[in-house]
Amino acid sequence: TAFVAYGTFFSINQMRTINEFIFGSPSDGAYVEYEITGNPEEDICTLWVKSGTEEMKFWNRSFESIDMDLTLSEEREYREEILDELRLYYYDLNKIASYYKEQSYKYVDVASNINQYTEYVLTSHSWEVYMSGQSKENNERTSELYRGMLNSGREVSQFCYDNGFEVGPTSLMNADELSEFYDQVMGLED
Repeated sequence: TAFVAYGTFFSINQMRTINEFIFGSPSDGAYVEYEITGNPEEDICTLWVKSGTEEMKFWNRSFESIDMDLTLSEEREYREEILDELRLYYYDLNKIASYYKEQSYKYVDVASNINQYTEYVLTSHSWEVYMSGQSKENNERTSELYRGMLNSGREVSQFCYDNGFEVGPTSLMNADELSEFYDQVMGLED
């Protein structure tokens, strides 16, 4: 099921990037600020495609912390440090989308969805959510963040797809469609 999801959520180029990341390549390095080319769709969608890779870097470093002998305050400091690296990427993506939003109304919606997506991702990776535990309220909040992330991400992927960029097929599904799709793949529906 994981491989089916992996092959449908990510585009071919995204899978190559993630494979390079997992098995080692120059993509292991820290995020480098993107230089604007003057082509709005190219700039926004080129950076958007990197979102999966940048999150994978965050998760990879997060999992490394499991093997570290850290106090609670050291663990918090470490997670904030790696979250700051992810923030740099999203800051850049938002900066570029906002720049083009100021140039033309055509980019208002995509900039707004990128902003929402960023807020959902960074909140879901925050120390507070990480330490919130397994209560009904916290699980509902996490689920709400995840649904918001999927729905706003779908809008950005649709923008890129409409402008001729390759995106993963399931990235064009909203949260309800994606949930139904995974239920069918996993055989949870009759």
